[in-house]
Amino acid sequence: MNSASVREVLVLHHSHTDIGYTHPPIVVWELSRRFINEALDLCEATADRPAGSRVCWTCETTGPLLHWLEHASDRDIARFRRLVKRGQIGAAAMALNITPLYDTEELIRHLEPIGRLKKELGLPFKVAINHDVNGLPWPITDLLLDAGVEMLLMGINVHLGGYPLQRPRGFHWISPSGRPLLTFNAEHYQSFDREARLRENSLAAMAEGLGAYIDGLVQKGYAYDFIYLSATHPTFPDNNPPNPVAAELIRRWNAEGREPKIRYVLPDEIAARLAAQPAEHLPSHAGDWTDFWNFGCGSAAVETKVNRRARRRLVAAETLRSLTAVRPAKTLPGTWGDAWHNVQLHDEHSWGIHATLRTVPPEPINEQWYQKAITAYRASSLAGLLFRDVFEQWAGPAAPETRPSGLMLCNPTPVETTGCVRVPERIIQRDWEFLSSHVLQLELQRDLGTPPDHGTLDAFSTPAPTVLAGPFTLPPFGFKYVRLSELKPAEVPPELTAREGRIESAFYRLDYDPATGRILALHDKARGVNLVEGSSPWSFFGFVREMPDPAVHSHDLPEKGREAYFTTDWVKVHHGISAWNTAWTARRETPARLVEQRTVLTPEGASLLLRWEAPGVQDFQQKITLGAAAPRVVCTASYNKLDVRAAEAIYFTFPLAQRDWRAHFDTAGAPVEFEREQLPGSCRDWVTADSWVCVHDAKGAVTLACPDAPLVQIGGFRFGRGNLSSDRSQPPLLLGWPMNNYWSTNFRASQPGYAQFRYVLTSHATYDPAESARVGLQAQTGIEWQPVADAPAAKSGRLASVRGKGVFLIGAELHRNTRVLHLLNVTSRPAKATVRLAGAAITSATRIDPAGRRLGNLPVGGGALAATVPPRSVLLAAVQTGEAG
Repeated sequence: MNSASVREVLVLHHSHTDIGYTHPPIVVWELSRRFINEALDLCEATADRPAGSRVCWTCETTGPLLHWLEHASDRDIARFRRLVKRGQIGAAAMALNITPLYDTEELIRHLEPIGRLKKELGLPFKVAINHDVNGLPWPITDLLLDAGVEMLLMGINVHLGGYPLQRPRGFHWISPSGRPLLTFNAEHYQSFDREARLRENSLAAMAEGLGAYIDGLVQKGYAYDFIYLSATHPTFPDNNPPNPVAAELIRRWNAEGREPKIRYVLPDEIAARLAAQPAEHLPSHAGDWTDFWNFGCGSAAVETKVNRRARRRLVAAETLRSLTAVRPAKTLPGTWGDAWHNVQLHDEHSWGIHATLRTVPPEPINEQWYQKAITAYRASSLAGLLFRDVFEQWAGPAAPETRPSGLMLCNPTPVETTGCVRVPERIIQRDWEFLSSHVLQLELQRDLGTPPDHGTLDAFSTPAPTVLAGPFTLPPFGFKYVRLSELKPAEVPPELTAREGRIESAFYRLDYDPATGRILALHDKARGVNLVEGSSPWSFFGFVREMPDPAVHSHDLPEKGREAYFTTDWVKVHHGISAWNTAWTARRETPARLVEQRTVLTPEGASLLLRWEAPGVQDFQQKITLGAAAPRVVCTASYNKLDVRAAEAIYFTFPLAQRDWRAHFDTAGAPVEFEREQLPGSCRDWVTADSWVCVHDAKGAVTLACPDAPLVQIGGFRFGRGNLSSDRSQPPLLLGWPMNNYWSTNFRASQPGYAQFRYVLTSHATYDPAESARVGLQAQTGIEWQPVADAPAAKSGRLASVRGKGVFLIGAELHRNTRVLHLLNVTSRPAKATVRLAGAAITSATRIDPAGRRLGNLPVGGGALAATVPPRSVLLAAVQTGEAG
């Protein structure tokens, strides 16, 4: 063994957390609890062994640890604390192994548990671990550093993915605010079990395997005096118990004096050893660690949409609760945590069972999928309940069986919003009574636009008539009371026109071919430019179904065409070698026939409606609406997806008339320049947009908001093409990518049924991250309304105001008597912001981390918070208030 430069093998023993995949999620939680108990036993049983040979166990994620703590006896908690002090039990700071579906608010809640676990179990939480998944949103770096985390440990699985830079190597990942986070780009988890050949239960095999691995590293110029390898279990690598066989082999290895020494360690020791390396071995890299794996969320397209909307609803409810300081008497305190728990479980990386492509028997596949899907729907239900509880309490709860006199309108977002509200006629006619079930019914049915009226037996499937009223303009966090007598049906503004081949608003003009349905041009009237590239073979908001071409790639093989773009070669995968087949041949089909086209003018805009016969779907309908009240183009598509298990993807094409273009997208709220601000080797073939993508050139910019479906390809069809650089001289093709089943494991093989997705497009004179963020926020949530019994004659206002270029109050929490404000700066420079709260003077403010730790005082003056928010970062400000002067 050529081990002269490697003196030690550091082994991190843990269970890899997949909430699903190997077992149904409900079983995983119980198994994880048992594994921690088994780890306590094994650690205690080996406590008398020499240092290094005594077993150390790391809780990879805090989610299972919290579950264990909820059910642990006082004796077991005491055992855990003793082993923490002895250096045999540790834990990492992340709650789950996550996807880039997490936005800023979700990341904040994700790190909150470490405060409790530090206090109750004595854990230091100096290291965060994210195993399996292929990246993390860039803003996580600043949140981790604020929380006291000193190192991030990544163990990427390159099956249908990839890793950036080199591995195993350390580097400083420079955060958006410019701070370094020590990062270990390590081997795929379970690497010790594989390289030491633990299945053979032989010291000779261990010596041969580790020797070959170390020799390979040394030949490639590996410079560290240690290697770090992760150990799960050689026969069950995911959701696994501790492995006593490995413990005995390591004991025997060290007792015989073999070299290099093998040592069980906790994450903190790995961080210390890495930090001690010479500076030249720890280069610095800034940019987003853009994830490959999250294209799996396209196999849960409808549920991803539901969860994204539930999260926005939950943030709105928490923000209103904080800004109004209401405490809804009906709401159980634990409901807030339950709602966030379900939001985060959906955005965790396990999309289903490992064997999804098997069809018989179907029950195990369905068992796992339904338990995954229910998290999104539970989150949606609870978020709706919580929002309505807060809104009703704030607006003024009414006695049962009283009748409303008006509505309270509310804009729960940090940007100005203009729009209409749709209200049941019975409310306007005062033929409606307050009952708790009725108020909540308005919430649960709001997405239908026409809540059902169960007043008669034959009305269960007949929607109640409604009135579209407005438009109303509300400032950020604005509200307004409107008497029912003042609610008049909205009228079609004269600026909206339609004739054959054209629809027009005050802001845009859309030209189309009535015979083919192809969009010929989209003119920004203010800028005097056409946004659509007419020479493109792809239509604006065009439908495309993509498949590995069955004439080239058989769909009858076990993976049903997925072999075309990826060869499941585990030898390559485990050695970090790409197994992508980048030259695969795609078949891309567009609609076969235009069935119907017509135009409609409504108070909300001028719309072109198209019905198509299209491959892979039925009842495919599109609507392109030029907004009446705001310069936006709303593109909505709905269809009945057919049950197809062969590999396929659905796209919507947006060919843009730009040259020498650049692009930005937001990840967890932070703008990232496509390609130029992504870690080298991270995913460029597609991105997960938190809320928007902007493509721009010297003449202007186009922002596409993605409220429902976050996957986007920038520059053309790029899936599985090997991260090729974009040709910026050619007009960019922007692709909304709502649905696919391209995964070969851990996904939903087919998702039949009805689906609807929405994209919102806006044109600008130049790229401005604050403007793109505004478009993304506006696309997420409209004006909310609540019936009130006693509406004042005239009352309006706003709950909070923020002054500062590019700074948004994206959320707020209420912790006892303290409001915690979440301020996001989307610009690339520090930004000063002044924050005022309605009816309350801010008397003091403290910057805190996600777990509630104080980081220092913030300046306050004149009843307002005056804070400097770091670039592309979030600042958490805990504020104390008194009555406004």
